[in-house]
Amino acid sequence: MSITTLIIFIAMFVYFFKDKKDRITVYETNEQRVGESHNVFAMLKNNALKPKFSVPIDWKATLGFGRIKNNIEISVHKNYAEKARQLVMFYRADQRKAKRNIVNNKLNND
Repeated sequence: MSITTLIIFIAMFVYFFKDKKDRITVYETNEQRVGESHNVFAMLKNNALKPKFSVPIDWKATLGFGRIKNNIEISVHKNYAEKARQLVMFYRADQRKAKRNIVNNKLNND
């Protein structure tokens, strides 16, 4: 291995762990599928908060994806954490409101 390759590897290693240390999880769920988490990820990305999506990487999660629940996390840089938390809170409130409206609409139509 050349010295240049070693330096590049060390720089990538340091960048990866520094980036991980500066990130805060703003959304976490145990979903069977990735529907809501993809919506949250897209919302954060559209607001330029640079989110990162994280799912467990093991054989159970890989083979059971879509059939078993997986711990899904979305993180953002610590500078964006408060704004991201507010957006997630508003998203969940909107989802509850929409679900309530659907239920009320069904009850009124029956």
